[in-house]
Parts: sequence; C-alpha cells; structure tokens
Amino acid sequence: MKKISLLILLVLGTGGVWSFGQMGGGMGYMGYGMDENVVFPHLAVGSGYTTAIFLMNPGQSTQPVDGTLYFFDQTGGPLTLNDGTQTADYFAVQLAPGTSWYKEYTSTTPGLTAGWAFFDVTSTSGGGMGGMMDDPHNHVFGTVIFTHTTGGAMDAQVGVMGSRYEMGYYMGMAVPVLAGGNLNTGVAVVNTWSAAGTVNLVLRDSAGNLVQETSRTLNAGAQMAQFVTEIF
Repeated sequence: MKKISLLILLVLGTGGVWSFGQMGGGMGYMGYGMDENVVFPHLAVGSGYTTAIFLMNPGQSTQPVDGTLYFFDQTGGPLTLNDGTQTADYFAVQLAPGTSWYKEYTSTTPGLTAGWAFFDVTSTSGGGMGGMMDDPHNHVFGTVIFTHTTGGAMDAQVGVMGSRYEMGYYMGMAVPVLAGGNLNTGVAVVNTWSAAGTVNLVLRDSAGNLVQETSRTLNAGAQMAQFVTEIF
C-alpha cells in the first residue's frame, strides 16, 4: 500500500548540518567560503552510475561566472573523478553571461561511491550599477543528474537541484514522502560546516500525527543519503 507522509528535518547544535549549509556567513568545511555558493548534496558514480553537473548563468548581468567545482565522498574526503579529459577532485569552470555548462563524470575506482559536490564562485562583482545582479553569486544555478545504465541502456536517472549555502537560515525543512509498492523517497543531507552537528528526522503521516523520529550526527564534511524506509 502506498503511504503519503511528511518528513521534517531539524538542525540541532552549532554546526550547519543540512543540505543548504550553515547559518549565516563565514568559512565552512576545510576553510572554504560558504556564502552563496552552490551545493549538490548527493551524487553517485561507479557500478553503472555516472554523474553529470549542469550549471547555468542566465542572469541579466554582463558579468561572467568563474569558479571551481569540488567533489567529496560521504566522509568529506576528496573524491577523484574523470571528466573525459582529466582526473582530479576539483575542476575549473567558466560561464559567460547567458550560457550553460554540462559535464559528465565517471568513477576512477571499482564499486559504487556516493558523495557530494559544491561550486565555489571565485569571480567578483564588476562594481556596476546592477547591484545584486552584478554579483555572480546571484545568477548561477545548477543541477546534478546521476544515471544508471545496464548493458549500455539507461534504466534509472535522478536529478538533484543545487542548494545555496546562503539558504542556511532555515533551521528545518519538510520533505513530502511517498513510500510503498514500487515507490520510495530518498533524503540526502550534507554538513558543510567546520564542526559536527546533529539532524533530527521526524516522520509524520498525512494527518500530521507523529509516526517515528530519529537523529543522525554528521562530522564536518560528512554526508548521508538514505531512503526513508532505511531511516525509519
């Protein structure tokens, strides 16, 4: 039987433990600047999976967007991938105004590896009259798509929208849940801050009644990705 529920994630402690990053500005995991960069909270490579990153600079500003795309495994360690031309755990990206950028990444090691990524915008405002629209942080968007193939044919594909660190003022978020039969709902959370923290996960039914709750503690840079039926 299909069940319709609501999953609520609450952040506890001082760390920024949610897929949107830490609260407020400052430096985060491994000293990276946190403000307004784009986080991709889940990706998968290996065992038939490839990951593609899609970035867009559709803003009306004339400013290009320069930055670096970093990849991490679920422990926060560097994740080395191949983009068809080079093998590394970070890659330089440049987006001219009004353009988009797409690149596929494959694993360099056997087996399935999950992790996360973020795009660190390094270009700065041109200082023009456009105000916020001249800030390249404000007009770059992205999506990660990971695809599974069997015998050369695609049999599964998942898209994950990028989230901005600046959205960290949310101390909680709600995720609609569908589970049962051939349906399930996955949840990915990454700690982008420099200290460990705890996420409290609360499952409620469609009437708002408490079904179950649990918590997860994530070290700095760590990520979790599970189906709701695995969490509860």
